[in-house]
Amino acid sequence: MRALLVEQFQLIDRVRLRFALEISVEAADALIKLAFRRDTTGDEAVIVESKALIREYLHRAVDA
Repeated sequence: MRALLVEQFQLIDRVRLRFALEISVEAADALIKLAFRRDTTGDEAVIVESKALIREYLHRAVDA
């Protein structure tokens, strides 16, 4: 995923980016688990909020 982001958006592959991706993957994993605990088909509200949260976090991390 890191290589794709670096190539697609001409990002510098730096330690901060690697750290941000690691954090976002762990957060997304926890939130997806929550979505499926709340609803066996995946709670759509949790999934939508998860996407927004991860997108905003990565946006902030990449711009830093």
